[in-house]
Amino acid sequence: MATNYGIPPIVSNGIIFLLDPGSEKSWAGPTSNSVTDRIGGNTGTINGDTSGSYGINKSFEFDGGSTNYDKIIFSSPSGLAFGTDPFTISVWCRAINYDNGYPYLIDFRSGGDAGNINIYFQRHSNTDEAGLEVFINGSVIDGNTGTAVPEGVWKYMTVTRSGNTFTTYVNGVVDQTGTASNSLNSPGQLRIGERYTATYYPWDGYIGPIHMYNRALSTAEILQNYNALKGRFE
Repeated sequence: MATNYGIPPIVSNGIIFLLDPGSEKSWAGPTSNSVTDRIGGNTGTINGDTSGSYGINKSFEFDGGSTNYDKIIFSSPSGLAFGTDPFTISVWCRAINYDNGYPYLIDFRSGGDAGNINIYFQRHSNTDEAGLEVFINGSVIDGNTGTAVPEGVWKYMTVTRSGNTFTTYVNGVVDQTGTASNSLNSPGQLRIGERYTATYYPWDGYIGPIHMYNRALSTAEILQNYNALKGRFE
C-alpha cells in the first residue's frame, strides 16, 4: 500500500468561496480585470490596477493610493448569507505599510447592510505593526490588542464564528476571541482591499488566496490550510 507523506491539501469540507490569484481558474492574469470565485462561481471586478503582474508569490497587489486605488468588488455574491450560522474566513496577506491606519482586507457591507462583517488591521502604537480587527456594528475583536503583525511579512489571517463566539488566528494559532449575536445578511457587495464607503482605508500590499467556509474550522484544520500554502509565501 502506497503511503502519502506529502503536505495535506486545503480542507475542502464546507468550502463555499475560493479566490486564488495564483490559479487561472480564479484570474487569467494582468490582462484581465475579472476574477472568479472557484467554488461559488461569483465573479468580481478589479478596479484600479492590481497591478500588471501577479505581484510577489502570485498574489494581488494593491497600491493603497488616495485616489483610484486598487480594490476588487463582487456585486451581490451568492452563498455568503451566514446569518447566525458558523463560518470561517481566511486570507493570506502581506502589508507594505499601515499608513492608512485601518487598512481593509474584506468588507461585506454596502449601503443597505451596514451591520455586516468587516475585517481589517488596526495599527498599533508602533506604526510598523498592526492587529486584526473584526467589526460588526461595533468592535467584536479589538485589533489594538491583537498579535502585532509587522509590515512586509506574509501572514495567514483567519476569523471563525461558532455560536456567538468569534475567534481570530494568525498562521493557524489562536489569537483573540470576542462575542456578538448579530445575524449576517447576504452582502450587497463583497469588497477586497477597501472599506465599503470607498475612499477610506485602502489596502497597501498584497493579498493571496481567500477561503470561506460555511462552518467553523477547527484549529487543526486551520493549521492544515496554513501548512498547505506556507511554502508559497514564506
